[in-house]
Amino acid sequence: MDNKDTKFVVPSSDEIRVMDKMSSLQFFGLNEDATDYMIEEKYWQYIKRFRVDRKSNADILDRINAIYQIASGKEVSTSLDNGLPAEKKKFDIKNYIYYSWWKYVLGAVAILVVFLIVKQVFFTSKIDFQIVALGHFQNSGSYLEEVAIERMNYKNPFIGVADIIVDNSEQADGYSQYGTLAASAFLSAGADVIITDNKTTLSFLPYMSPMDDFYARLEAELTEEQLSRITPLYFSMNDHYDYLEKIDQSNSEDERLPDSDTIHVYGVLILDDDFVRSVGFDNRWRTQRPSLVFSFSNSENDREDAEEFIYSIILDYVNDAVIDSAA
Repeated sequence: MDNKDTKFVVPSSDEIRVMDKMSSLQFFGLNEDATDYMIEEKYWQYIKRFRVDRKSNADILDRINAIYQIASGKEVSTSLDNGLPAEKKKFDIKNYIYYSWWKYVLGAVAILVVFLIVKQVFFTSKIDFQIVALGHFQNSGSYLEEVAIERMNYKNPFIGVADIIVDNSEQADGYSQYGTLAASAFLSAGADVIITDNKTTLSFLPYMSPMDDFYARLEAELTEEQLSRITPLYFSMNDHYDYLEKIDQSNSEDERLPDSDTIHVYGVLILDDDFVRSVGFDNRWRTQRPSLVFSFSNSENDREDAEEFIYSIILDYVNDAVIDSAA
């Protein structure tokens, strides 16, 4: 035993003489695919254990150096009086970036979040109506904002769009690889209306509020032809849990509440390529046709305004659709 730490043992000189690269890597807690950077980092961690008392630990330091030479294939130049390397090897910038890039990404994200918070709190008018759009699409139009401002008299509506592939059925790209993170951020800030596409709705069902009364209103006020242009989406929370299991994102059974099998209308689906484009959405699914689902958020500030917002959009669509079909 070489020091007071009974869990750490440095092999004897005789044991080191018969060590190969694999056994030397195992001493450092590494496997055979370890990079030079990983080996060097472990080496320096082990050296630091004994450099407080360099003279007493000179033999141990020599043995660690010998094991490092076997693991890395590199010579270690040591000073005569303390058994420590004369100087640390040249800094490997490529390896450092390869293993530390996430720190910079995390730092950049943190800076961006702080900037957005400061901007929102001190330099931006308070958001008074919030729309969260979650699906494999992008939004480049101003139609939704215009409806909120011109018809609902809001001063500063906001639409947050998260391009997300919930089931990983298609390859993510620069737009969609951070979609889940963006969706979580938008939902945590609250919303009045949630817009999804047909394939995404079930993933976010817990954030939506049943809209049975709203669809009953549509049935009462729209003509049969107008009503045929839209589709109510009936779900239970069990449908949500079953879907998560299907795409390998399942929750445990104990999260299912006693009323999880109760069915409600959770969204109104519109399957119309022209309509989707007209409201500013660009479908990015390669295997799915353009679609939009309008739902109430369960964190809405004003249910009545959220209802009027969606009703106004649906009324625009069904009226235009009927006119187009008659032309």
